[in-house]
Amino acid sequence: MLAIAGSKGGCGKTTTTLGLAGAFARAGTPTLAIDADRQMPDLHVTAGVDREPTLASVDGTDAGTVAQSISELPGVSVLPGPKPAESVDVQRTLGHLDDGGSQVLIDCPSGTGPDLTDPLTAADAVVVVTTDDGQGLEDAETTVELADRLGVPVAGAIVTMTADAPDGVETRLDAPVLATVPESATPLADEDALAAYDRAAQRLHTVDPNEPEPIDPTGTRMTTGVEPLDRRLDGGLVPGSIAAVVGEPDGHAETLLHRLTTTRGTLYLSTDRPAGLVRAALSADGGPTGSPAVRTVGADPLEDATELLADLPSGANLVVDPADVLEALDRDAYLEFLETLKERMLETDGVAVLHCVEGENQPANRQVTERVADAVIEMSGVRDGTALECHATVRKFRPDPSVRGAVLVGSAERS
Repeated sequence: MLAIAGSKGGCGKTTTTLGLAGAFARAGTPTLAIDADRQMPDLHVTAGVDREPTLASVDGTDAGTVAQSISELPGVSVLPGPKPAESVDVQRTLGHLDDGGSQVLIDCPSGTGPDLTDPLTAADAVVVVTTDDGQGLEDAETTVELADRLGVPVAGAIVTMTADAPDGVETRLDAPVLATVPESATPLADEDALAAYDRAAQRLHTVDPNEPEPIDPTGTRMTTGVEPLDRRLDGGLVPGSIAAVVGEPDGHAETLLHRLTTTRGTLYLSTDRPAGLVRAALSADGGPTGSPAVRTVGADPLEDATELLADLPSGANLVVDPADVLEALDRDAYLEFLETLKERMLETDGVAVLHCVEGENQPANRQVTERVADAVIEMSGVRDGTALECHATVRKFRPDPSVRGAVLVGSAERS
């Protein structure tokens, strides 16, 4: 069951739902398209079917007896959205319709309110629909963030009303672009648009959204130098990945950065301190630290950081401390840096760790960092009597979301 969603009204969700439904049917898979929009249901209008029976009619009834076929799209049937006066438990009803015998597509409402939560939660994955303009992409990011919070995998994005996807959109949404659908007055009949829907359906047939493209083909992990955290991560961080280490400026997150320098060769990239101060902090740590190569960025932080990536040896760590300086820069330029960083980590089987300092004024692109990152680890201190405990909370982890949760990584007596 796939949810077709996009926060921006008018981005083409309903047309995309029917376009994908037709593509699945042409490939031999019977498809049921369901309108889950309580407020402005219009799937029946676009499909050219009667307003009733609606989704509310399915409660206890076989969908095949109430869904309406579309003569122009053989193999596709439609369930119109419920009327305002009709009572229906959308999430429970949708769950009953996912019998595995056909492809089910849910045309979701716009926005990010409660009406969207039920169909998203019922789906196995979501396809995000967006236009290629700035507001459309911002709204698409909002949809991705909501899906992440609900634990619903994002299968990919479809960019409508354009022949070419904007540069960096896959990095920005942290999802593959399944297809771009050119602008057309009749997209459900236009040959180029139909070919785009066919491409998207083919990719959705062959990619399991619950199993993202492996970034750790050998199954190995790279230790963080903090044993309790490594146990939580089933051995450590994944080669080729980017991790965001989040924490208030109290030293807990910095401690993890220092432990990382003991595990393998490390390039420690400072964005706000001279190299001497970084080395002094390592020396004063009181725990085990390594001897990383320390570099400080100059007047053009993104350019300097990108140039330093070229010299990163195979299997090394890269620490960026803090990432805030980079996150505060131009969004598109920062996204381009993250894309380059990801490519370099995959080339070297290394791990990049971005230190994201929490504070009253977060950088504009902090959400971009956490969305692109393969792992997000929050470091915090909790006082327990006379002891100050350090906790690590794994908020995100690819490829195994089940490791999310908190773990005690250290404690010290305080008077």
